[in-house]
Amino acid sequence: MVPSDGRPAARPPLPSGGRRRARRPVAVRVALVAVLVVVALATAVAYLAFDALEANLGSGVDERRLDALETGFEHDPAAFERAAARMQELVAEHPGAAEIAWTLALVCARSSTGDDVCEDAGAADRALFARLPRNAYLVEHQAKDPGRTFFRFFLEDPPTYTVMYAPGDADPQRFADDRGFRAHRALEPGWTLLGPVPDDQRETEQRSG
Repeated sequence: MVPSDGRPAARPPLPSGGRRRARRPVAVRVALVAVLVVVALATAVAYLAFDALEANLGSGVDERRLDALETGFEHDPAAFERAAARMQELVAEHPGAAEIAWTLALVCARSSTGDDVCEDAGAADRALFARLPRNAYLVEHQAKDPGRTFFRFFLEDPPTYTVMYAPGDADPQRFADDRGFRAHRALEPGWTLLGPVPDDQRETEQRSG
């Protein structure tokens, strides 16, 4: 109907429920996008945390650390050979020692009763040691593992990765498996990279004389 004054009749306002229904799809889409973003972020964080845990503390092997060890060895294998030969001289100088540990600064021999006798590394030993690609190595001999010399990274986060010299061992994989190492990689004849021992107790047993 047209009012008597000739003006068109005003449209009746939409009910308030209609306005809520018009806004509801937009709100639902926003909430759904927010949920998807939160789920994606949580999944990414969980994946990164699990990957780091698996590589460093779990049963996995950090191939990047093995690659770094191999690169360091290949840079100057003669430095490792000279250090291994010097360790055999130290073994002869300390007969009966359960363990001999050599760093850039010290040479320590442990007796069967657990007593340590340490002395400053001489200039010649320091010069030999300094040729290794990283001075964070601990060069070690253990009486329980005759004929083997271990080059360990003792300043890096656990677990430990090791370069092993064992010229008389024709089957280093068996040694790695028996001692709980999760990986091994052959270098030159007599030289092997050993992956981590994830179990803390077994690693302590492996590293103690």
